[in-house]
Amino acid sequence: LVFENISEGIMICNEDGIITAINPAFTKITGYDELTTIGQNASLLNSNNAENLDLYRQSKAIVMMQGKWKGEYIFKNNKGMDIPVHLSISAIKSKNKISSLMYVFSDIAERKQAQKHIHNLSYYDPLTNLPNRLHVHEKLFDMLEVAKSTNHSIAVIYLDLNRFKTINESLGHQTADKALALVSHRLSETVPEDALLGRMGADEFIIVIENSSIHSEDSSIIKALTNIFKESFELQGQETYINATLGIAHYPEDGLSVEELIRHAESAVAHAKKEEKYMEIYSDELHTRNREHIRFETSLRKALERNEYVLYYQPKIDLKTSKIVGLEALIRWVRPETGLVPPGDFIPLLEETGLIVPVGDWVIKEACRQLKEWQSLGINNITIAVNLSGKQFNQKFLVRNIKQILDEAGVSPEHIELEVTESTIMHQYENVINTLNELHNQNFQISIDDFGTGYSSLSYLKHFPIDVLKVDRSFVMEIPNDKADTAIVNTIISMGHNLNLKVIAEGVETLEQMNTLKDLGCELAQGFYFSKPLPADEILKLLDK
Repeated sequence: LVFENISEGIMICNEDGIITAINPAFTKITGYDELTTIGQNASLLNSNNAENLDLYRQSKAIVMMQGKWKGEYIFKNNKGMDIPVHLSISAIKSKNKISSLMYVFSDIAERKQAQKHIHNLSYYDPLTNLPNRLHVHEKLFDMLEVAKSTNHSIAVIYLDLNRFKTINESLGHQTADKALALVSHRLSETVPEDALLGRMGADEFIIVIENSSIHSEDSSIIKALTNIFKESFELQGQETYINATLGIAHYPEDGLSVEELIRHAESAVAHAKKEEKYMEIYSDELHTRNREHIRFETSLRKALERNEYVLYYQPKIDLKTSKIVGLEALIRWVRPETGLVPPGDFIPLLEETGLIVPVGDWVIKEACRQLKEWQSLGINNITIAVNLSGKQFNQKFLVRNIKQILDEAGVSPEHIELEVTESTIMHQYENVINTLNELHNQNFQISIDDFGTGYSSLSYLKHFPIDVLKVDRSFVMEIPNDKADTAIVNTIISMGHNLNLKVIAEGVETLEQMNTLKDLGCELAQGFYFSKPLPADEILKLLDK
């Protein structure tokens, strides 16, 4: 009865590989019925994929030696189409001799399609289909590894569209998106075939050319790129001219790492814009400007001992009750020389210098101190989320340190949510999973930040101790007008609920976005629609309400 009604396909073969029995699910998945399979060799299901044939031989050898094998495999259905399956092969013995093999498999085509979809979201810009920032970083890293061994140079060209915000504001987002797609198309037709072309941000692109040096505006690639913008773009039935500024950095003279080369190319763009030039090559002159950057870093290093950091808090809202149920702690730097420094100006530098580790400890201490103060006022029903950097996971005693901070503050772990990004998880898989398991066992809540922007593999959702998925703001900002983003958000919410996870959407800025999220079943949200990040005293006023 189980054989007939189970949802997995089952096939039984004798020792010669001849099919002796199949179940109804086998027919449903493969299209083959008993008439066309019984008495046939199981190889009729084999895909012609060479890699798959190698796997077939390997799996068969393992079964003969160990009695079982399982893994992902590709079958061929009765129409000759490949079907990805999760396959388990077990040997059935009679008198200590293998008499038959039982194949149990399930169709994983939908899961594979979902992984492919997430992969494309993670690595490619949906508007232009170009590699996104993450993908560019990874590919440039690989190119640098090759260049180091071959002693070849690399030219990095950063291209920033000028005054593109004007097109956005005057012609609207849809027309601006069309303009970006047109620019992308022209760039694709212009750059060398073996060059890396990617979209780095809203109106920023990058071109990386191996074994190349660009030392003047007379370079053929620079001429070709500037010619792109000499022709008008047709937008809303009228001719529109777009221009761009280029910044160029070279490996190895301007930097040895991905981050350094991109930063220097961006620095060249910024200098060109300031000087109202269309192109700038990174140079010693620009290096002088970076001395201010060094002074900035020095101030950053002293900020902790000078108590210049403060925490702001952004409320997390229960969409059913409209009540504040939690807060996200966000660090701010009040620099005496300049006042409040934008997070984007100093947090990357904290990461780069390793200062994020002591500063991260301070954030947890301050969040716990503040939470305890609020609890003393009778506010006991909120949690505070703090972000854990990848570098913090390199601490040998991270779990012990965090627990000690909470014990000293008198705060229970149930009231602290620890946010980790997808990229942190995948870059330090073993280290992170062990640490998160320890923290989860201590009753800390674990949240995945920026979900959907990092990596294609969904397996970590099953293996990691996760309580909350945070839908990245990049998917929320265009809903409900963008059907693709709405579908993605719906998929993430459904996926989270199916895995018994809470789902929170970040970056909610409009009533329409909030209502859409409610309709999709999202239970929590945060964003400027509810409140911008606020200092503790202003948050207290909201909590009192």
